[in-house]
Amino acid sequence: MINGVEIPVFNELTVLEPSPFRTHVVAVRCTGPADTEELQRITEGAGGACEDWTKTWVPLCKKCSEGTPHEHTAQPDLAWQPDRMCGIAVPQASDPRAILADWLTGDPSRRAQIDDASTMAGP
Repeated sequence: MINGVEIPVFNELTVLEPSPFRTHVVAVRCTGPADTEELQRITEGAGGACEDWTKTWVPLCKKCSEGTPHEHTAQPDLAWQPDRMCGIAVPQASDPRAILADWLTGDPSRRAQIDDASTMAGP
C-alpha cells in the first residue's frame, strides 16, 4: 500500500536473461512415486530437470494472485494421485518427447501429454 492506495505486486514480469532451457508442462499418469522419480532421473540424464508440480505447487486464489495475500482455511489434498502435472526443462536443442518416450517404455500403464497437446502412451 502506498499513500493509502493498494498496489498489486504480481502484475508484471520482465525477462532479465533468456534461458538456455525450454520448460514444458507435462501431464503424466503414474502408478506410484517411483514413476515420477524415474522421470526425474531420465530427464536429468538428458541434461534437463523435472519437477513433480502436483506435490510442490499450490495454485493461488484470485485475491492472492492479485497481490492481496490472506490466510486460507482449506488444506491441499496430499494423498497420492496417479494423474500428475510435471514441469520438464530441457536444453533448447533437446526434444522432450524423446525423454517421455524413454520413460513410457518402463511401464505400459504410463501416459504422458506434453503442453502442445500431443498424447503419448507406453508400448
